[in-house]
Amino acid sequence: MKSTANKAFAEDVIYLDHAAATPVSGAAAFAMAPYLGDNFYNPSAPYSAAVDVREAYEAARGEIARAVGAKPANIILTAGASEANQLALGGFKRVFTYDDEHPSILAHRTVAELRAGEVEVISISLVNSETGLMRAVSELKAAAQAVGALLHVDASQAAATIKLNVARLGVDMMTLNSGKIYGPKQVGALYVRSGLELKPLVRGGGQESGLRSGTENVAGVVGFAAALTRAQEGAETERKRLTNLKNIFKQEFNSSLAKQQGAGASFLFDNKQQNAGFLIIETGLDAERLVFALEERGVLVGTGAACSASKREVSKVLGGSALRLSLGKLNDEKNVKMAAKIIAEEILRERNRRHWGEGPAKGVGKGSKKSLGKKVIVGLSGGVDSSVSAALLLEQGYEVKGVYMRNWSRDLPGMRCPWKEDLADAKRVATKLGIDFEVWDFEKQYFRQVVKTFVDKSKKGLTPNPDILCNEWIKFKAFLERAEAEGADLIATGHYAKIKDGKLALPRDLTKDQTYFLYRMPQAALGKTIFPLGDYKKSAVKKLASEKGLRTAGKKESMGMCFVGDADLTEFLGQFISETPGEVVDEGGQVVGKHKGVAFYTIGQRHGLYLGGGAPYYVTGKDAAKNIIYVARTGGPKEVDELVLVDWHVLDAAFASVVKVGEAKAAGMAKVGETVSVRTRHLGELIPAVVEGDLVEGGSVKIRLARRSRATASGQSVVVYTAAGTCVGGGFVV
Repeated sequence: MKSTANKAFAEDVIYLDHAAATPVSGAAAFAMAPYLGDNFYNPSAPYSAAVDVREAYEAARGEIARAVGAKPANIILTAGASEANQLALGGFKRVFTYDDEHPSILAHRTVAELRAGEVEVISISLVNSETGLMRAVSELKAAAQAVGALLHVDASQAAATIKLNVARLGVDMMTLNSGKIYGPKQVGALYVRSGLELKPLVRGGGQESGLRSGTENVAGVVGFAAALTRAQEGAETERKRLTNLKNIFKQEFNSSLAKQQGAGASFLFDNKQQNAGFLIIETGLDAERLVFALEERGVLVGTGAACSASKREVSKVLGGSALRLSLGKLNDEKNVKMAAKIIAEEILRERNRRHWGEGPAKGVGKGSKKSLGKKVIVGLSGGVDSSVSAALLLEQGYEVKGVYMRNWSRDLPGMRCPWKEDLADAKRVATKLGIDFEVWDFEKQYFRQVVKTFVDKSKKGLTPNPDILCNEWIKFKAFLERAEAEGADLIATGHYAKIKDGKLALPRDLTKDQTYFLYRMPQAALGKTIFPLGDYKKSAVKKLASEKGLRTAGKKESMGMCFVGDADLTEFLGQFISETPGEVVDEGGQVVGKHKGVAFYTIGQRHGLYLGGGAPYYVTGKDAAKNIIYVARTGGPKEVDELVLVDWHVLDAAFASVVKVGEAKAAGMAKVGETVSVRTRHLGELIPAVVEGDLVEGGSVKIRLARRSRATASGQSVVVYTAAGTCVGGGFVV
């Protein structure tokens, strides 16, 4: 099997996850082709070409019905098995099922025990999607009759290896799934016994007997029919073939462990009730980590139902240490033997891996430095920068552990947080590098110190920066404190910055400089932090990631709010602040429009004002008390040559003790302007300036600029630098 999805794969990929998905067979693809091209017509249209398409669609329904011993009128076509289960169960209030069922069934459970008169439907999977165990349908049918309930079965995992016949099974409803039998995905069907009335799933045009309205997926249904027919015709042969391959795998796996003198791993649910092709291996290790390690070697396996994995949830049935293998048509004796050997090797490799606190891994520091004997915890965000940071620290001889900080995991309307993907990428990198990995939950602290502060200050008409808040309260406080408690000597992040002689300094790559966001980190954190990328250009970092085979090498940078994702800040604020419409007033005192609330605007903004044609308006001021936004057209944003800062944060105590008001004034603008610069926004120009005031923590400071600059908003940060490029502190604009 050739892989085109990831260059990191070996040329031949061994796929052992057929229970999650199967490729579309040649027969199914051939059957679908005409309806993906010239025969594209809506089957409900009246002209003859559409009538022909309708006939093909109904013929496919008939083929599906024949495959399971049903009548065409009893087959309702759906967009997959989960939708079919919803149609089957959604109209009933008293549904019984088991704890180990698929989420699409378990979501409908309302009854915990089987009691006469208290259950309307018993719903189960014919073959459990995680364990592979086959249910005793005859016993369940008897139980359903005893309590006066209907019986619904989901045959998604059964159709490839078990002959299905609705009359023989004695079911009232049965779900079928095209994607598990080498047909197209998001196509399924529900068999419904004659005389049984269900609640419509989708209302509209009345398709599918009024139960599932919507334009018919002709190509998908035709492909499904072809796949199901072939699956059922060859079910017995395939069952025998997979049973043989399963035995071959077990023999080779156990032999490989024995040859390497490794402890055995047990096969769970390994009995006659387990469907052909299923292998559950209890490893006693982090199964997801093994999945990532095996992927690096070209072997694809699962850890449970794919839908659970997509939610970043540990399987409630298998736990977090079991591998789920499911064999299928992509497997033969050769690749099954090879997979067994590789899986055994990776289990032993992970079992024998040196862990954080036990000294650096074998070979670490080779070609560079010897072991430094220091333990570092690096914040792995799932991006390329933190990934390369961890790799560099390993090369330098540190003992490294990766930690993903889960600070935000909520999706908001119109804003999707990619934390699941980021977490998976962070763990993949840790696996590739052979380092320990943990997830630390800071969601409560993040909401309290970052989100709430951001929202509260915005309500007052200020313009706070959530990334600065995150660095101050989470990364270099909560994270650092937890790391120290865990026994770390240092922490590291992927920020583009340097720590030079105990001071925060500009990085080599000034186009990626992040010192503006870091200026409020505690002084004490400077001596406990490493920024490995300080001497690297971004282009070099990406090259290193590619050379080291890190998955994050080509990952797109996140440009949104820290840990929330690519969220627009105005939209984010809208989830917490109600709109309070007010007046927009121009420089002449005239009301020129309405705004939705001062919290949603900032100084210098010109987009999103919607004030009519002509030259653009710029926001020049805000009055939160009166709920007024002030704008002007001429000259663009207002420029100033003096700023007053409050809540000064001291980052360089030595500098703070030298620069006093008198000394600054005596030195004069020219001399001080040569040694002190300020930055009013991230990656903004460094402007020569004079600093006046006692630079004490929490104090008030005046900044006199050598040249006029665009005005900053109240609450925005201004950061001060020396001529040597070190950051000495900063504060918030009044």
